[in-house]
Amino acid sequence: MTTTSGEAFRGRFVIDASGRSNLTGTQEGLKVPNPRLRKLAVFAHFDGVQLDPGSKGGDTVIVREAQHWFWLIPLRIDGEGRGRVSVGAVLDRDAFSKMEGSATEILKRLIECSPAVKSRMGTAVAASEVDRKST
Repeated sequence: MTTTSGEAFRGRFVIDASGRSNLTGTQEGLKVPNPRLRKLAVFAHFDGVQLDPGSKGGDTVIVREAQHWFWLIPLRIDGEGRGRVSVGAVLDRDAFSKMEGSATEILKRLIECSPAVKSRMGTAVAASEVDRKST
C-alpha cells in the first residue's frame, strides 16, 4: 500500500476499518453484497443523551433487540455525563418498508420500544434531521 505522500507499506493483511463505505473493497472491486443482509439504518444526532459515567462515557454503546439493533456513538460530551450522540437503528430493508410513517417517526417508535435506548434518551432533543442509508 502506498500513501498519497509516496510512503510504501507492506503487510500480510490489510484491515479496512472504514465502516459501511468499505473503502478497500470498493476501490479494489472486491465488495460482494450478501443478498440475505439487506439492511437499512435510520439515524440522527441528539443532544442530551445520557452517557455512562467516567471514562466509559465516550464508549460506543450497542443495543441488540429481537429484530434490529441500535448504535449510540458519543460525538461530544458535556461535564454532566450527557452529550451529542449519533443514535441509529439497523433493521431489514423489507421490515422498514412495511412500517408506516416517516423515517423520523419510525426511529422514534423504535427508540420507544427499547427500554435500554429509551432510558438513555430521556429528554434528549434532535440536533439533526433523521437520515437513512441502506446497504
